[in-house]
Amino acid sequence: MPSPLEEATLHPTRIPRWIWGALAAVLLMSIALFGYQPFLFYLEHVVTDNAHIQGALVATSPSVPGRLEEVLVEEGDSVSKGQLIAHFQDDTFMAEFQRAEAARDYAASLLLEAQINLELEVERAGPLAKRDQADLVAAQARLAAARASREKADADHKRIQRLSESGLVSTAELDESTTLSRTRRADLEAALEAVHHAEANRKLTNGHQGALRIRRQQVETARAELNLASASLEIAGIRLKQSRLESPVRGIVARVAARPGERLDAGQTVCLIRDLDELHVVANVSETEIRNVREGQPVQISVDAFPDVRFKGHVLRVGSVTGSKFALIPQESVGGNFVKVIQNVPVRISVKDPSALLKVGLSAVVSIDIRELETAVVR
Repeated sequence: MPSPLEEATLHPTRIPRWIWGALAAVLLMSIALFGYQPFLFYLEHVVTDNAHIQGALVATSPSVPGRLEEVLVEEGDSVSKGQLIAHFQDDTFMAEFQRAEAARDYAASLLLEAQINLELEVERAGPLAKRDQADLVAAQARLAAARASREKADADHKRIQRLSESGLVSTAELDESTTLSRTRRADLEAALEAVHHAEANRKLTNGHQGALRIRRQQVETARAELNLASASLEIAGIRLKQSRLESPVRGIVARVAARPGERLDAGQTVCLIRDLDELHVVANVSETEIRNVREGQPVQISVDAFPDVRFKGHVLRVGSVTGSKFALIPQESVGGNFVKVIQNVPVRISVKDPSALLKVGLSAVVSIDIRELETAVVR
C-alpha cells in the first residue's frame, strides 16, 4: 500500500479551470488598461530619441578697424539683443566726429551768410528794376505820342504850303505851321532821347540782376556744402557708434575669439553667439517611418535636462537626403559583402521655449503626431 507522500506524488492536486479563466481575464484586462494607450500612441506617432537641440551660430565682428579696449562678456554668458559686449578705443573716432561736427557748423554759417547777402541784393536791385522798367514804358509811350504829333504837323504843314501857293492862306498862317512842325520834330527827338536814357538805366539795373543771380547761386553752393558736411558728420557718427560692438541676437556666448589690446580689422570675429531665438531640433527619423512625416505636423519634445517639461513645435522641413550622405566615409560597400543598414533622414523641427530653458546641444526625444497626415503641408 503506497504511503501518503507517494499518493500525493502520484495524484497531484489540480487547479480548477475557473481559476485559470479568472487569471486570463485579469491579464487581458491589464493589457487593455495599461498596454492599449501606449500601443495606440506608437501607432499615431513617430518617436525617436536620435535628436538634438541646435541653433544658429552668429559671429559678431566690428565694421571698422581699431584696437580692442574691453570685452564685457565671457563664454557661457547670456546676452540680449543690442547688449554691449565689447568696445574699441574711440579717441580717433571721437576726433573724427568732432571735426565733422565743426565742418557742419562752418558750412551752416556760410549758408546763412549767403542768404543774408542775397536778401540785401534783392532789396537793392528789386526797386531799381521796377522803377527803370516803368520809366522805359513811359518814355516809349511819349515817343509814340510825339511821333504821331510830328506826322500830323508835317501833314498839316504840307497842306498849308499848297494853299499858300494858291493864295488861299496868309503868310502868317504858313509861318505858324512851319514853327509847329519844327516844334513837333524837336519833341520827337526829345522823346527818342528819353527812351535811350531809360534803356541805358535798365541795362545798368540788369547788371544788378546779374549780381542777384550770382548771390542766388552762392546760396545753392553753400546749401550743397552744408549737405555734404552733414553727410560726413553722419558717417563719423556711424563710425563712432560702430566702435561699440553690440550683440545682434539674443543668445549665449559660445566663444570669445579676441582679447583686449588686440588690433582688429573690419570683419574680424570678436565672439561667437548661439542664437536662442533660432533654436530648432534636428531629429533623425528612420527611413521606414519617414513616409508618414510631413511639414506642419505637430511635435512634442522632451529633454533629459528638464524631464517634467514638454516643449511643443512642428515639422519645418523634411530632409531630401539621408544623414549618411554627409559622412566623411561613405557607407556604401565597394567589396563583395553587403550589410544593409537602416538609414536616417534628418527632420528639422521648430521648438517653442518661452522660458529660455533649452541649451544648444541637448539630447531630445521627439514625438511627431502623424494623425494630421492629410492636413499637413505636403511639398
